Amino acid sequence: MDRKERVPDLRQTLIAALQGWQADMWTAMPGIIQSVDLVQQTCVVQVAVQISVLDIETGVSNWQSISPLLDCPLFFPHGGSMSITFPVAAGDEALVVFSSRCIDGWWQNGQVQPQALFRMHDLSDGFAFAGFRSNSKVVGSISATTLQIRSADGNNLLEVDPVLGKVNVVAALSVNVTGEGINLNGNTTINGSLVVTGGLVAEAAVSVGTILTTPVLEVDSEPYTAHIHTGGTLTGGHTGPPV
Repeated sequence: MDRKERVPDLRQTLIAALQGWQADMWTAMPGIIQSVDLVQQTCVVQVAVQISVLDIETGVSNWQSISPLLDCPLFFPHGGSMSITFPVAAGDEALVVFSSRCIDGWWQNGQVQPQALFRMHDLSDGFAFAGFRSNSKVVGSISATTLQIRSADGNNLLEVDPVLGKVNVVAALSVNVTGEGINLNGNTTINGSLVVTGGLVAEAAVSVGTILTTPVLEVDSEPYTAHIHTGGTLTGGHTGPPV
């Protein structure tokens, strides 16, 4: 008997063999973050795509979930001494990318390291990139013209508009700026009350409608409510400076 007759279709056999080989090669998969360790900057991820597993005894394939992936390094944009961080939380969706070689030596010690194990494209070597979203969790009202750092609901954001040359800051409650010195260069408009808890120095003419101060407004180091003028008359004319 010709041995080739044992194989009904050589092409189909080769394809089946290659597919079986590919089934053990992991590249990238969507996942759902189960827990986060922000100190170690790792997370546990549940792969969001089930795999078909053949029951050899029954010949029936069943859909099964992959066991959660442990200690996946989390991605935060970083360069030099600067980082952008965000509060990754359980339930966030992510893309897990699998290294082609074992990452254990690098992850534990950094720098260039030999392979601790000779595994390839393994589920144990995943990196989690939070931010990818399914259609059920897309962020609404994405701007098509500006850069935004924002909350998902859009109530808090920092926006840069390159066309109009504007930067907008929006906060649902308050905006706090802290620094040893804060410089505002340019005309400044305040719509609302201005509260000053320290000294107020004006180096040019000031035009004011109403001033409310606590405890009291001083003019030339004298309380405004208690000062008197010299040289006043009942028939008009000018007075001297406050005393």
